[in-house]
Amino acid sequence: VNSALFDLYTNLRGLENSRAIIQAWTQSFERTHHFVAPQFEVEEDFFSDSDVANGVAGREAYERVIQQQVAIVDRVRDGDFDVARRFARELVVEQQRSGTAEHIAKSLSNLSQRAKELEVYELALEWARQAVEIKGDDAVAHAQLADILMRVGRYVEASHHLDLAQSFGEEGFAASGRARILRYLGQYAEALEAYRAAYERTKAHGDRAHFDLAGIAECLRDLEMLDDALAAYDDALAKFEYESVLHAGRAATLVEMGRFEEAFDGYVVAKRLDSKNAVPRNGIASLQRRAGQFERAETGFRAIIADYPFDSHARGGLVGLLRDMGRYEEAVAEAQTLVDYLPASSDARWSLVDAQIDARQFAAAEATLEMAVEDQRHVDGLRGARARIEKAKGNY
Repeated sequence: VNSALFDLYTNLRGLENSRAIIQAWTQSFERTHHFVAPQFEVEEDFFSDSDVANGVAGREAYERVIQQQVAIVDRVRDGDFDVARRFARELVVEQQRSGTAEHIAKSLSNLSQRAKELEVYELALEWARQAVEIKGDDAVAHAQLADILMRVGRYVEASHHLDLAQSFGEEGFAASGRARILRYLGQYAEALEAYRAAYERTKAHGDRAHFDLAGIAECLRDLEMLDDALAAYDDALAKFEYESVLHAGRAATLVEMGRFEEAFDGYVVAKRLDSKNAVPRNGIASLQRRAGQFERAETGFRAIIADYPFDSHARGGLVGLLRDMGRYEEAVAEAQTLVDYLPASSDARWSLVDAQIDARQFAAAEATLEMAVEDQRHVDGLRGARARIEKAKGNY
């Protein structure tokens, strides 16, 4: 959708009321945002040496906790959520015998972080809530919970936990989080000023300041001030040259500007700096698809899905790519998986309907529409697809 909108704006630039006309044509579409602005992350060295009890027994207990966490995350990645929950409960019981409330909260926050990375927000939210219940004065636990609540659109509750995180010491994250909520609500000008204020708080510390600079640049993108957004990213990179999130955000801006080769190079740098980050990997695969490098794009999307099975961008990209390649049955299967993972997403439903039409599975496409229309969230976006199905059948 973004690339099509960019082409429309470019081709119709200069015509009277062109922007209003395009927005009227595409009002049922939603722009894909790259939310690279601040998010809370549990550090890799979240458990320090001081957390480990003295002696061999203490070290063994510590290592057992780490192994249990790895096993839980593996179950999450496999989609076996019930077993993941059971393992997590067993971990808490064991730590209640040998550790403290702080240790348990750290374990749960770490599990929440890993689930969040896999985009399994159901478990991420569940474990973050448990961490707060166990240690209500833990700034990290409140910040983690606020981050997830923002991702799932529960902004009032997120604001409450931002206040608590601030009261227990996470002032910088709380300021960034409030700016982020404004941006998610579409109040871009207000969010821009809030990010600038947050940066004034964090710039002296440096550990989170680059997220606020990314937020500033992204708000400028949201306001369609692309040249200013690019300049903001350049300014941020002059201060934080090795931050992957800034290179990825700059690359996304270049994509919107139609500067695809530069964007590709930017995503490559971002990936090199943080190979775990799915954003630049998705960017690279998407640009390869755009360039007609279908085999490379498919390899890229499937590699992301292997690491992050619930990544909606990779699965959506793969569905579109398979349709481009004429592999319609496979596209339907992947689109159905996307709907299963994101049942509330109208974009996922559109993806499935499109794939089913391409595969000439008209009865299945109509059934998908019927199910979607029953859910009022999808009525406006999907009702017109019936005409597309009839057209595909040859019924003009």
